[in-house]
Amino acid sequence: MNVDAHAAPACHDVRMKFSSFCLTLSLSLYAHSSFADSQEEPAFCKPEHFSHYEIRSPGEQPKRLRLFSIGKVVLAGMAVGDSELDDVEDLAYQYSNATAAEGRCTWYLGKYNSEARKAFNNRPLPIPHGLLGTDAFFARKFDKTMSSSFHDDPTSFLSCAREEGYIGVGCEGQRHRGPSVFAMILSYAGCSPESSTKIVNSIWGTNGVRPSTRRAIARKAQLFAQENPRESAEMRALFEGR
Repeated sequence: MNVDAHAAPACHDVRMKFSSFCLTLSLSLYAHSSFADSQEEPAFCKPEHFSHYEIRSPGEQPKRLRLFSIGKVVLAGMAVGDSELDDVEDLAYQYSNATAAEGRCTWYLGKYNSEARKAFNNRPLPIPHGLLGTDAFFARKFDKTMSSSFHDDPTSFLSCAREEGYIGVGCEGQRHRGPSVFAMILSYAGCSPESSTKIVNSIWGTNGVRPSTRRAIARKAQLFAQENPRESAEMRALFEGR
């Protein structure tokens, strides 16, 4: 009886201390998360200034090409599937030493151009049109198809940015899938999904893609970056010219 009488207050004290520790830890983790989420975006993420990074006039080949020099990386969005293969390859030759084994550091996001499927890194995606699915559906599809392309694959966005200073992306006509993946790359490099979406919508238009859908897709890249801070920090540094 004496042991139980003394043990009860002791157990109570232990529980109180443990609860206090858990609360402190939770608050610390929340603060850390809030700090990470509130960090200032890189300068290149400002939608109103993004056009300052453009280095080629719109309308040049490949079709619907928009080309940007951001820090140490040349980032290209184009209609890979609707363009001549030579035009897409020549662009990569001009700005990098990317080899055929690297798919010229170019990602083809469609499936109808058989030459492009063989020559580039082919990741077929669904068209994220508002009539064809929900935001969550497209976000899952893009996440599943594209996540390994950020840094896990032997040829990845990160390896191409680091070693070749060049990343090219595009679907058939660079209206739906290509701009959405372009937004994912920006979000992986430190832009918010909101900024990434505004940037690509101002460049290529929405073309029936809901802004909320593009934000949800870009958010997947942001979450992937948060789960892989070392790799995403390296990508951000390259885009900032460090």
